[in-house]
Amino acid sequence: MLTAAEKKLVASNPNDAITVYKQMHLAKESSARNFPNQDMKDESDAFSHFIWSRSLTKELGAAKAKEFLDVHEANTLQPENEFKRDSFNNGHGPAAAEALIKNNNWNIKNKKNI
Repeated sequence: MLTAAEKKLVASNPNDAITVYKQMHLAKESSARNFPNQDMKDESDAFSHFIWSRSLTKELGAAKAKEFLDVHEANTLQPENEFKRDSFNNGHGPAAAEALIKNNNWNIKNKKNI
């Protein structure tokens, strides 16, 4: 369920929102492959956030990715420990994306093998 802030961002950036949605599902699929017995409050969720933030940075650029990630984490109903974990991983994914791009190591093979 989207928060009011997420709905507003989606409405003002519909094309980017489609990318965000697609990348979220790719991250969840990757997490399911790597953590078949996953739970929302374990390392699979942390992995999913890392992959999602990394992919958004590649597809949308760092600033726009951060905008979507920040508004997603701004849910006041989320427990503090989940917010901290998600924010930590959302911060490391973009750094990984930028390193892969800088070193010309981002390709379909790398992306699908995760």
